[in-house]
Amino acid sequence: MDISEKYVLMCEKANEIQKGKQISIGDFHSWGKEVAIIDQISGNENDYYSDWPGNIWLPRQDQLQEIVHKFYEKKYPKQYPYNGLLMYELWHLSTSCVNSVLTSEDYKWSLEKLWLAFVMKELYQKQWDGENWINEI
Repeated sequence: MDISEKYVLMCEKANEIQKGKQISIGDFHSWGKEVAIIDQISGNENDYYSDWPGNIWLPRQDQLQEIVHKFYEKKYPKQYPYNGLLMYELWHLSTSCVNSVLTSEDYKWSLEKLWLAFVMKELYQKQWDGENWINEI
């Protein structure tokens, strides 16, 4: 699981995926410079943590894949399963969208970063410029 400062920043700036996220056991969250995994939830903790200032959800690779899965299931209901299309799109993303904004030291992207970039591109037509998610040109 990527808990790097860069991934935290990417997640923090991805307002679209932060909205309405409910905390679940096994989720990773960042509060300032601290990263924690949620290991238990009781009572109103979900409401408390969800509204806590500075709370940033750090989606795991499987959670990002689930977001894409639901998106494609709605977008292409008759063409489901979509695995071939998804793999093509992920390859395209990794060779064009991501590479166009990276410097040589940034080529060490984790799968979480790549999947987050894919989610933002596919669902919201945004790409990472190194500091923010910007609308594709």
